[in-house]
Amino acid sequence: MESLAAEQNAITDKFNEAGVVIDNAFASQGILQLKKQYCDQKKCLSCGIGIKILKQA
Repeated sequence: MESLAAEQNAITDKFNEAGVVIDNAFASQGILQLKKQYCDQKKCLSCGIGIKILKQA
């Protein structure tokens, strides 16, 4: 999966806009899982990416 291109969709586009670098399919699948486990559950303060994004706001 690390040798495949990153998936492009609305979710990965939003993370890219927030400054998260998604280099390959492995990373894009990880981002989708993080969204499911943290974003969708509103557990932003338990997520390193969520904390970084909130600090920027």
